[in-house]
Amino acid sequence: VDADNLVVAYPQTMPEALGEISSTVPITPLGDLSDYPPVQALRAGNLGRLEFTDEAGHDWLAYVDEMEYGWGVVVQQPVSDFLSGLRGLQRIAIAFIAGGALILGVVTAFTVRQVLNPVGRLTETAVVIAGGDLERTAPVESEDEFGVLGRALNRMTGRLRDLIGGLEQRVA
Repeated sequence: VDADNLVVAYPQTMPEALGEISSTVPITPLGDLSDYPPVQALRAGNLGRLEFTDEAGHDWLAYVDEMEYGWGVVVQQPVSDFLSGLRGLQRIAIAFIAGGALILGVVTAFTVRQVLNPVGRLTETAVVIAGGDLERTAPVESEDEFGVLGRALNRMTGRLRDLIGGLEQRVA
């Protein structure tokens, strides 16, 4: 637009991709755009990015810049077109986050199960031994704390077997 807010350069036709929106863009040869929001922003000194809604209710994203001699440049695009790429990227990011959360959940469940399995087996063995089966031994599958606990449980069971066996001999 020139210093008098008249259109100096404009596209000959609006892109067909804009559909019905293209008919709401006020581009006419040498038309006065004094009432158009981007031109009003230009004249108010509000340069740069501008979001506005036109008279037909369509949302636009515009970039406004001032040139020499009071002329200005307005470049605009429908917000829906501007955000379409961002929305696609957003869907991809959500899919990756959901997939990562699912994988993390499965790995966590597997790890917890692997850690708790030895505790379950030792608990089961201790319950059976407490019930009177002194021939039962705890499985010792590793050298970690569970292995140490299993060996200690086996030593204790062996001593109980020896004590009870000794008592039975004395009673006999």
